[in-house]
Amino acid sequence: MKCLQCGKEIPEGRKFCSRSCSASYNNVKRERKPWTEEQKEKNRKPGKEVVCKYCGKPGKKVCDECKPYVQRVRTFNKLGIEGANLYVKNQKLLKILQDLYFTQHLSLAEIWEKTGLRYHQVEIIFHTAGISLRSVSDCQINALTTGRRGIPGPLEKRGIRGYHETWQGSKVWYRSSYELAFAELLDSQKIPYKVEAKEARTRYWDSELQRERVAVPDFYLPETNEIVEVKSSYTLGSIQRMKEKFEAYRQRGFTPKLWLNFKFIDDIEKGSGESANQEP
Repeated sequence: MKCLQCGKEIPEGRKFCSRSCSASYNNVKRERKPWTEEQKEKNRKPGKEVVCKYCGKPGKKVCDECKPYVQRVRTFNKLGIEGANLYVKNQKLLKILQDLYFTQHLSLAEIWEKTGLRYHQVEIIFHTAGISLRSVSDCQINALTTGRRGIPGPLEKRGIRGYHETWQGSKVWYRSSYELAFAELLDSQKIPYKVEAKEARTRYWDSELQRERVAVPDFYLPETNEIVEVKSSYTLGSIQRMKEKFEAYRQRGFTPKLWLNFKFIDDIEKGSGESANQEP
């Protein structure tokens, strides 16, 4: 007895020497008879409508609205975002990130801690939506405004500076003998105050540099809502810049004052003269 495929001698009662020969013979040499109508009806499966697996829209397994956002399905599930389709879910995700980044002024690192989304994920989501992230200078301004970053510390500039213990027992950092003197004046009168208070930091437009900056007030008096800039004739700097800071303070509801050369003054333009008041 010989194998029907390769002609090799095989035991009686067999047709092929191996499964491979059997498969080759059946695929090539076997005579194929057309299916009868009875066979066709028996193997016919009921028709099934193709719908989008994410929104149920008929026509495709993934519809055109959902297709661009398939890679964000895990993100939607991670944040518990619901919606009729992936497009709607993406709009909700975008709104959440815009609120965190632009309204709450969080950094990408803080968004990562709050949502679990890494830097590049947020960048890609904003980029595909045509939204630009903050520039480096805007990031620095935002960090100053929110208190994540302070103005130059003790090792970055020279001069009389150090920590001072207030009458309430807290420690504040002073950057000049003028600031120390004003802090001691407030202590002697038992007036609560904050130095470089985060809640009083204010954005303003610097017309000389033609860019937005952040004014970090020297002293903030919460009880009277006053901001006091403590300067000497040497550290006063640009009169125009000081006027722009004061205007920005007023727009936020603060009352700004200038304590120049150990006394309050009325006229910023002159930068000197009679004190308006010897006490805060």
